[in-house]
Amino acid sequence: LWDTWVDTNANELNLAQHSDYVAVCDSVSNYLRYRLLFDLFRAPRSGVLFIGGFMVTSDMFEERPQPKIYDAAVLGSAEGVRASLIEYLQANLPGHIRFSKLGGLVNSSVGSHELGLTDGWIPQDKYVDAINQTKVLISSQTRPERVQIKSKVFEFMSCGGFCLIDRNSEHERLVPEGCVAYFDSPEDLARKVVYYVENDSEREAIAKRGQMWFRMTFDHRPFWQTFFDYVAANAQRLPCLSALEVEYNTRIASQAIKSQIRTSVMQVLLNIVRE
Repeated sequence: LWDTWVDTNANELNLAQHSDYVAVCDSVSNYLRYRLLFDLFRAPRSGVLFIGGFMVTSDMFEERPQPKIYDAAVLGSAEGVRASLIEYLQANLPGHIRFSKLGGLVNSSVGSHELGLTDGWIPQDKYVDAINQTKVLISSQTRPERVQIKSKVFEFMSCGGFCLIDRNSEHERLVPEGCVAYFDSPEDLARKVVYYVENDSEREAIAKRGQMWFRMTFDHRPFWQTFFDYVAANAQRLPCLSALEVEYNTRIASQAIKSQIRTSVMQVLLNIVRE
């Protein structure tokens, strides 16, 4: 499940009902919700994974010794909130800051991606080069009602890049303090771009902590090996980050939360039947 919503909708629930395994890519909240749904309603030896950074392979997203030709960059689609941030930075950053927008599939100023309009997709190898060539890598939400952990944050970290990202609950509950920098508004983003471009040692220290945390936390090889072992009925449990396991067992799997989830799911199912 990618681009999941805050509230479980009929489309996502329908996918979950017809899957032995569901992988949630972008949200700790939705991982915990779907895991509880499976525990309540699904047969044994099915389950839910939070794959987040486990989709990012360090041998592909690697640190490369390249000159920093971009002071700050947004890598990805110019869509929704992010398009507005790009326009703000282009208009308000001082002239000595080299700001760029690279890659993506969607450009809000051109038109809908549903019409086949693209925003200058770049090949994977060039994308990794761009990460390594940028001092300040900016990530933000696209839809304010859909709060996510963007996969590109993990890609940046894997390459040893410095991440300046929007502050939200999903980022803060997963990424430790000091591994990324946060911004709270367009004005705050512009100020911090200038600050971190001009303060190499502080920027590089944060980037190094982020890279170390990512590599210790999201080693994709044992994660996927454990998953396939579980599918083959050899492993006892699905792989899970220890922090998420603790949160699930101490807070989510309480009787009160189970009751709320059951009521919510039954309402969605009734709506599907009515339709």
